Amino acid sequence: MALIDDWTVCKDRQPVGRVYLTHISDPVLNWMWIVQVAPVGQGYSPSLAEALEEVRRRVG
Repeated sequence: MALIDDWTVCKDRQPVGRVYLTHISDPVLNWMWIVQVAPVGQGYSPSLAEALEEVRRRVG
């Protein structure tokens, strides 16, 4: 069984961000989120769910 560790976040069928598992950051904050539309931003979260929520919150 493969783990899904790289997600494209879409709004209205358009890509607006990305969330992926990284092994180079703090092991507690190992999910990186990136918002690719204004206002752009990036950061780290402790779980996939929290990273996806951060992108959704910022995109609106």
